[in-house]
Amino acid sequence: MASGSKGEIKSACDLARRSGIIKLKNAIGDINFYKSRDGYLAKQKGGIDKECFHNDQKFQGTRENSAELARGGKASKVLCTVIRLILNKTQDSPMILYISCRCNL
Repeated sequence: MASGSKGEIKSACDLARRSGIIKLKNAIGDINFYKSRDGYLAKQKGGIDKECFHNDQKFQGTRENSAELARGGKASKVLCTVIRLILNKTQDSPMILYISCRCNL
């Protein structure tokens, strides 16, 4: 998992494990509780903060990729809306059903 510097998790064995009858899921503060094949586990939230992501130069490529993905999602929504409007005006119901299922409309 992590390299092993101070405060980092070295392996799955370092994660907190539930030993009592209380089964926790979701999060409390910065601690996430979840169920895995090894039982119920807890881990501290990780990642970078929002300010660092938006301002740090080393995340420039990630910000560009994120913006491109957002534009693609918006274009997909517009296309699906137009297709839905066109299909609602057609009388060929088997074709409407076929296209709707394929496009997840």
